[in-house]
Order: sequence, then C-alpha cells, then structure tokens
Amino acid sequence: MYESPVASRLSLGHAVPQPRRGLRNYRTSFTLVEFLAVIAIVAAIIVCAMFFTGPYTVWARQSAGHEVYAVLNEELNRYKGNGGNLAALTAGAPMK
Repeated sequence: MYESPVASRLSLGHAVPQPRRGLRNYRTSFTLVEFLAVIAIVAAIIVCAMFFTGPYTVWARQSAGHEVYAVLNEELNRYKGNGGNLAALTAGAPMK
C-alpha cells in the first residue's frame, strides 16, 4: 500500500496544521485602515516628488526662456547686419 508523505510525517511525530472550520477568514481583502495607510503613503511620496522637482521645473522654464531670448537676439542682429530695417518689422503692430 502507498503511504503519503503526510502520513509518514504523522508517524514520525511531526505536527500537520489543520484548517479551522469554525472561523471565517477575515484576511481576504484590505481593511479600511490598511487602505487609508496606503493612500497616505502614496500621497507622501507624491508630495516629496513635487517638492524635489519643483525647483527643477522653474529652472527649466527660465533656461528655455533665456535660450529663446538668445536665439531671437542673434537672429535680429543677423537681420540688421544684412541691411534689414527694424522699423519695418514693427510697422502696424500694436505697442503696449
């Protein structure tokens, strides 16, 4: 006759855990406290990420603005150097 490994463990004195029949398994889903804790942790991570990337985005916008200014200045200087008239560029444009 075939002897299963569980039966051989029982014969050696090892305890095999038995399933509980009278109790419901309450660990099948998250509890409200666990869910709120996860939301709080994710919110803290997002706040930290925004705190550290905020100065970077400001710096990137300033750098892009300076680059656009430099390119426009260079192009206007080329236009003037080739005999262009700056007054003709702004003729009819509303001045603020």
